[in-house]
Amino acid sequence: MANYLVIRAKRSFSGLRFDTIAGERKCFRFAYENPEFVPRTVAQVRAGEAIDWGGAAVQPQDYEVLFDGAGPLPAHLSRC
Repeated sequence: MANYLVIRAKRSFSGLRFDTIAGERKCFRFAYENPEFVPRTVAQVRAGEAIDWGGAAVQPQDYEVLFDGAGPLPAHLSRC
């Protein structure tokens, strides 16, 4: 069983790798082979820290968590 973290940008920002528009979502699927594995970005979100999003340092007030848990994803988030 996989775990998911889905976040959404609250504002637009420009990164070194790509730009992000307010409302864009970022989806992480993890722990499907190793239940103990948590990606660094997921750990940072859970700790309320800034994350790297497209080469931009995005502060916690500029993104929101839409889902954090075991799959399957709710129907309204299934298009990640």
